[in-house]
Amino acid sequence: MTTSSTTGITTVDLRAPGQLLAALPHLIGFRPADSVLAVVHSGSSASRVGCVLRADLPEPGHETGFALQLEQPLLAGEPGGVTIAVVGGDPPEQGTGPPYATLVGALTAVLGERGIPLVHALWVPEIREGARWRCYDEPGCGGRLPDPDSSVMAAVSAHAGLVTFASREEMAEQLAPDDEPALSRRAALLDVAVDLLGVTAEPGPALLGRAFTAVRAALARAARGELTFSDQEIAELAIALELADVRDACLATALPPGGPRAATAERLWLALVRATPKPERAQVASLLAYSAYVRGDGPLAGMAVERALEAHPDHVLAGLLARALAHAMPPAKLAKLGGTCDASALWGPEDEEEPPTRGSPPCGPG
Repeated sequence: MTTSSTTGITTVDLRAPGQLLAALPHLIGFRPADSVLAVVHSGSSASRVGCVLRADLPEPGHETGFALQLEQPLLAGEPGGVTIAVVGGDPPEQGTGPPYATLVGALTAVLGERGIPLVHALWVPEIREGARWRCYDEPGCGGRLPDPDSSVMAAVSAHAGLVTFASREEMAEQLAPDDEPALSRRAALLDVAVDLLGVTAEPGPALLGRAFTAVRAALARAARGELTFSDQEIAELAIALELADVRDACLATALPPGGPRAATAERLWLALVRATPKPERAQVASLLAYSAYVRGDGPLAGMAVERALEAHPDHVLAGLLARALAHAMPPAKLAKLGGTCDASALWGPEDEEEPPTRGSPPCGPG
């Protein structure tokens, strides 16, 4: 099976079930636990990993409804085949099959009704070196996991500069807000600034010019690795991003996905998600979610959407992205939104070196 990057195609052999299980953390960005994952294989021979859908294990008795909820996201990946992997549960007793067989049966039935081949159905208690894995549908099929941190997939991810987190919770910590006193200071500054600047739905040229200048300067600093801003700067950036023209230009910074400009902008949005108070946090969290989504990072996109809707439950862009994630809209289709916008007002001269991106995008929020 292969994974792709902006630097070309890197072939990683994941045909062995143990190798595929060990690669899961690097495919989704964190080590899954108590999870069910559907690895969508693309291509006529189902020889490529197209995307990976992850969800928490359902409560007993809810397996059929859970499988039906996953049907549409799975179909959106246009699968040539699917591998189901269950991570969690106690090891089976001698002579019995792996746990969560009812869940696997429900998922297999949904796939069968749609004519989608089941490539493998696998179980492992946790993703760690030496963990014993089993097959659901092949007696005697099983083995022990290789070290996930020493695999070829781990090396490819590390070379690409991608971080694989120890857990979903650790990944979510990236978005943890700054301390409350700092956020309160910035909220007060925002209240004063909005009144002084007279921010309206149709801002004048002076305000727009100032807003573009603030975001352009912040992007330039982010490109140099400078991601610490004063309270005043954060307030100015929050106001700038609320302006529709500036927001649209910022959406366009996500393209091409994984390029140097997109990576710079995403680092800035990530820093500002932590630094910006409610409800303005929703705007920058939505920009982060969009950038992550179009480059195939479903888990980060889902977490950013959650942050956005916590900050502003009626935020329009966040709601759009939440629906896109729920229906597993292909990233390339969503990228058309940013493609209608122009980011040229935000950039100066820049190094054109293209960093790699995570190759096999998750299908949904993870």
